[in-house]
Amino acid sequence: MKGRYQNNTVIFIIVYFFIFPSLIHAAQQKIKITAENAAVRAKPDIESQVIKLMNRGDVLELKGKTNEWFQVSIFLEDKGIEVLGYIHPSLVSEMEELSIEQEGIEKRVPEEKRGEVYSPGIGFKKAQKRTWVGLKFKGGASYILADDINEGTQGFDSIWKNELSYTGAGIEGELTPFHIVYDFEADIIFYVFPNVGIGLGSGYLFGNQNNEMRLTLPSGEGPWVIRPELKVVPLKAGLYFLIPIGGESYFTLDAGAGWYNVNYIWHWRGENGSGYWAEMNQEASAQDIGYHAGLGFEIGLGSHFAFLIEGRARYVEISGFEGTLEYKDSSGDSDLVKGKLYYWKEWIFTEKYTFVFISETDTPSFTGLTTAEHVREAVVDLTGFSLQAGFKIKF
Repeated sequence: MKGRYQNNTVIFIIVYFFIFPSLIHAAQQKIKITAENAAVRAKPDIESQVIKLMNRGDVLELKGKTNEWFQVSIFLEDKGIEVLGYIHPSLVSEMEELSIEQEGIEKRVPEEKRGEVYSPGIGFKKAQKRTWVGLKFKGGASYILADDINEGTQGFDSIWKNELSYTGAGIEGELTPFHIVYDFEADIIFYVFPNVGIGLGSGYLFGNQNNEMRLTLPSGEGPWVIRPELKVVPLKAGLYFLIPIGGESYFTLDAGAGWYNVNYIWHWRGENGSGYWAEMNQEASAQDIGYHAGLGFEIGLGSHFAFLIEGRARYVEISGFEGTLEYKDSSGDSDLVKGKLYYWKEWIFTEKYTFVFISETDTPSFTGLTTAEHVREAVVDLTGFSLQAGFKIKF
């Protein structure tokens, strides 16, 4: 009986002096930040997302070690939760065993304020700088195809030049194709993940090609003006992606669709220099869906502001235009036509010309004497690309 008692005493002494202190030491082991700024990451990987930035002198509770990284527990004040993360050993130094009194002093966050401990897989990227909403404002210029607009304008100009040449008159100057419009946009992006967002936006595209030429007649000369014009308001939705390239800067990608409201205006006016003038004005509108995709760079200028440069490709072909065509001149003659905007080709004498005008019927004719060919609804083709610059505000 006495021997058994002595054996139990020996075992207790071994546990007390050798095992128990090591358990106490493991439970109370701390590490101290030695770097100026040290990142606690979600995973033991230098490319992993940053949960929180620590300052020199901060003390953390060591939970374990994984792949030579220290696993630590930190408290996110703005979230009110405690999370597990990883920090590289090169940024810290291990501290000596702390007494119970020191443990109470060193404790940075009261237990009653600590919430549920989340796993290191938490999807935070710099919790204190997490972007939830972004507002983008940008402007620039777009190149559009506008094939039907240019062909119709060219056809109208060509027939007058050819016909006037037979009378000894002429039109001095050449048409410039209509391709450039100004492009302004505003988007709001809701980030469902740190680098993936869903965006809604609108914009305004505006442009015209003011062709100012001279009509020369034996009796004098006067201005000859042809001006096609476009006003477009798109309502867009899409996905936005951020690819980090260092610091607060990103390579950006986006793609989506939009509902395009298009107003097409076409104006012509000619004067003979002796007081006579004539003009035509047509205006038509239509709506349809279009698609876009873009890429660019977002250069961070702080945690809440960024400068951006973006390029975008656009595929938008709008038809079904309806509107009015009005003719009037200085002698008091006038005419008003309501209908659809048509594209057609027509033989006049020995030449075939292309026209884009509003007609009341689906058998349009410029002269009323010949039959139109290749008749179809005219298309306003906004397909092309844009280059824009602007800024982004992040919340």
